[in-house]
Amino acid sequence: MNISKLIEKIKSKKIFKNKLVITLVVCVLIAVAMMIFVSTFTDKKEKVSNKNSAVVASCSSSVLEYSNAVASQIENMLSSVNGLSNIKVVVVVESAPQIRYLMSGDGENQNIILEKQSSITKPVVVTELAPKINGILIVAKGANNLLVKNKVISALSAVYSVDMSKIDILEGK
Repeated sequence: MNISKLIEKIKSKKIFKNKLVITLVVCVLIAVAMMIFVSTFTDKKEKVSNKNSAVVASCSSSVLEYSNAVASQIENMLSSVNGLSNIKVVVVVESAPQIRYLMSGDGENQNIILEKQSSITKPVVVTELAPKINGILIVAKGANNLLVKNKVISALSAVYSVDMSKIDILEGK
């Protein structure tokens, strides 16, 4: 059946000649469309489905947060080293910290287990893996002292498991 013929049949019906009925039908259609639109943006699921056996979450903001936290830790540590001052540190990491969540089910029917703490529901974390540090750059006044420089490089290499060749200390102002 042709759409124009269908419209003509609807127009010929007496019920659609009343403006109140037409307004009511239009309002109902708009309300239904709005409900469908809103329902596509609300998530009513308590569990998050995943096909992987272990979920690994990462995002770029957590990379920056982690590298800044490590840099701040190194700055605080080096501020107590005799002979160094005005310390600035940059830490470059390979990726974001990885978080593995507790899963239920098996195969493709796995879900993340969620726990509710007061009014907050969050996933149960099994392990958090810190990212690998790719390099550390330190700029500090007094870094031209080779004995201090070598001791700092050795200490950072041991504490953060970073190869000594990936740690550099430059003389600052």
